[in-house]
Amino acid sequence: MYKRLPRIILVGVGRFGVHHERVLKQFHKVGKIDLVGIITKSQGPRLTTNLLKSVDAVDIVTPASTHYRLVKKCLPYCHVFVEKPLALNSKQAKELLSLAKRYNHSLVVGHIYRFHPVTLKLKSLIKNVNPKTCEVTGRFISPVETWRGEDPAFEKLHFFDVVDFLWGEKPDIVWTRGTNKIKKINLRYPNGVLANFVLGWQDEIKERIFTVQSKNKIFDCDFQTGSIIIREGCRHKTVLCSMKPDPLERELEVFRQFLTGQTVIVPKAEVGLKIIQIAERATLKAKKLSRPKIAVIGGGIFGLTVALHLKNIAEVTVFEREAQIMQGASKGNQYRHHMGYHYPRSRETISEIKLATSDFEKFYHQSIIRSFPAYYAIAKKGSLTLPKEFMKVCDEMSLPYEREYPPSEFLNADTVGLSLKTPEAVLDYDYLVRDIKSRLVENKQIKIKLKTEVVGASLSEDGQKILTIKSDNRRYKDSFDFVLNTTYVDHNNFCSWLGFKERNLEFRLKEIAIIRLSKTLPRTAVMIMDGPFATLVPLGNSDLYTFGDAPLSIHKIGRGHRDLLKLKKVLNKTKSHWPEMKKRCREWFPFLETAEYVNSMFVILPIEKNSLKDDARPTEVTDHSFGCFSVLSGKIITAVSVARKIKTMIQ
Repeated sequence: MYKRLPRIILVGVGRFGVHHERVLKQFHKVGKIDLVGIITKSQGPRLTTNLLKSVDAVDIVTPASTHYRLVKKCLPYCHVFVEKPLALNSKQAKELLSLAKRYNHSLVVGHIYRFHPVTLKLKSLIKNVNPKTCEVTGRFISPVETWRGEDPAFEKLHFFDVVDFLWGEKPDIVWTRGTNKIKKINLRYPNGVLANFVLGWQDEIKERIFTVQSKNKIFDCDFQTGSIIIREGCRHKTVLCSMKPDPLERELEVFRQFLTGQTVIVPKAEVGLKIIQIAERATLKAKKLSRPKIAVIGGGIFGLTVALHLKNIAEVTVFEREAQIMQGASKGNQYRHHMGYHYPRSRETISEIKLATSDFEKFYHQSIIRSFPAYYAIAKKGSLTLPKEFMKVCDEMSLPYEREYPPSEFLNADTVGLSLKTPEAVLDYDYLVRDIKSRLVENKQIKIKLKTEVVGASLSEDGQKILTIKSDNRRYKDSFDFVLNTTYVDHNNFCSWLGFKERNLEFRLKEIAIIRLSKTLPRTAVMIMDGPFATLVPLGNSDLYTFGDAPLSIHKIGRGHRDLLKLKKVLNKTKSHWPEMKKRCREWFPFLETAEYVNSMFVILPIEKNSLKDDARPTEVTDHSFGCFSVLSGKIITAVSVARKIKTMIQ
């Protein structure tokens, strides 16, 4: 544009303007520009027409509320560099863009993070990464004492621009929740990128963290330290980015080069408008919902417990495909009131159980049966946990026990190396169902839709969840503010509908036999650990027991959606393995000689494949973004703590 030194005026030397002043004075000193003047409210020349005609560009670093007026005044006469945001709204930004085109002057917006060395390095690192596999998270947080009433989506919009710089996309979907000081913003882009940002002011925190997670690598970027940690499996390496020159120096140097006619790329008004439009959508959709509409998919113990906890803050609808509540995995199990003995190779699972116990017992205390002992034994052969290791875990995790064997009818003591008597209780399933039904009757604001299946879901451009619902051979759609999926077996279906990351699940068609023992035997629970063994647990207050044989209870194993469909088709046609179970387990359990087979429960259970090595069963609560949550768990005892957690997340 100009072969001579560009003549520039700086307008504003406030909080950030002083840094522009520093850089421009440095450029002036070394002969890169001619800094004609510095204008503030109280000092410097007035921004007159004659002055504007005498310069090549104006650098505007004033409060955002003044940008529109000042840019509009300058554009007819010279080029303009203005700090972000370009204007307070897209209407103003569009007008400024039109003015720039009319007067053939360039309008450049100061999106400084495009020039940060971390951003530049990250772009080179991910250039060959498929964006469809990328999930972006970021936290742009400042100390609350620095808040001046600005909206987080406008004041902290840097990460919107970083995504635009990396991929050049405008989001299809924007969804926001939060407060006037801090917002959580979810965005989905046409190329498949999913971005989740937390922006605003909180406590004394200052964070500038931006992470890109691809299929095989994670790039953890810290803009404060100028570092990128690249993680790949168990390996990682740190890349340190030079902060000299600093981002502002880089940015203003590129603008200077642009003014002198060099071929460089600058973020012009089109970019500024795009970022404002994203910020507007994030701001407009952050309206506070007095009573949001919440859909709960699945009428089992987790779905119903969550519904009961949300009833006072939301309009809750529970969708259950069966004719009754508490079916599926909530019914097809042995109803242990877990204390942790069952997971000797996963201290994480034991800790979670211990933390969840108090909440569950306060909420469902009358459903707990403690009228008989539960014995945990370690087999002499084939156990993955040795007797000493099992006792060590119990001691370290404060799990009470006595070294004692059950009556000889229940266990052949010669086959085990250790037997511990424990106070682990069971749940009365029938009472639990009656209890929940009575609570639902009392809480009319919870709508229960039985024989109603959610068969699809999508997101609108403002992040509303549109569910496709099947009932009585008809299909219809309904929209919700939040959706909670508690159907374990359909976890990945839910994720695929909405474009969320699926889990690496293995599906097991499992049998739990129901048997009757001699009335002369005392009610007793016996579990042989830890491997291909078996368990016996009293069934509520009845004279029946549930019986599980670790290898023979598993009829089929599937992986993926097609296998799951096949398992569903054969679920109710599966023939019991009881004769084989009885024959295989007689060496441990003498009572099997006279046990009477009653029937069996069959259920499809998903297992996280990564958990198979240590048999961990942590409850997984996933915040997918856009107000969508999933629960994946194998332990009823965590239902109440999960419900409280989800309520907190939604509030």
